[in-house]
Amino acid sequence: MKQWSGTMAIDRIVWSEPHLHIYTDAGTREDKSTSPALQGIGEVWAWCRETGQYISAPWTENIIELSRTRTSRLISVPFLESYCIIQSIMAFGRNNTNIIVHTDSQPATHICTNRWSKTNDYLNELIAYVDYQCVCRGILFQVTYLERGQNYGAHFLAAGDVENARRYADLGQKMNSFPIYPVFPVA
Repeated sequence: MKQWSGTMAIDRIVWSEPHLHIYTDAGTREDKSTSPALQGIGEVWAWCRETGQYISAPWTENIIELSRTRTSRLISVPFLESYCIIQSIMAFGRNNTNIIVHTDSQPATHICTNRWSKTNDYLNELIAYVDYQCVCRGILFQVTYLERGQNYGAHFLAAGDVENARRYADLGQKMNSFPIYPVFPVA
């Protein structure tokens, strides 16, 4: 990894207008046959309005396991939604860009806006890593809540319904997602 000089251009610390709008949704499905708990079936999905690029990838076993709550061991949907936001920033973010991420998850909006999760240390490490990468690259981002009914493209793709998503989002090239690891992993 490159070393950061510890400095940043002054114009990169002031939010002006967004260069990119990203719409995210974390796909999950309920398996009522075994339990009312979410079983983690679905996809991470994000779409960039300006470029048309999108990510659609199934959840890995590792991410599903990391999302489980400490006590009940149920899958945490706010974790998955937050991970989706983080993944989209790293995938679509270019040097010196301002990004607004739109999500239909109020808890994920709160976590990513405050840069802290009270229940998941691994997520906190990821947020710290992304913040570090954003400072090094001059990326500023904000996360805003969008009602589910206004997040059609992301919602349909998170469910794996590409054809319906194309009706609401100008989909271009599908990008490969990649795992994100914190600099100092939680033990």
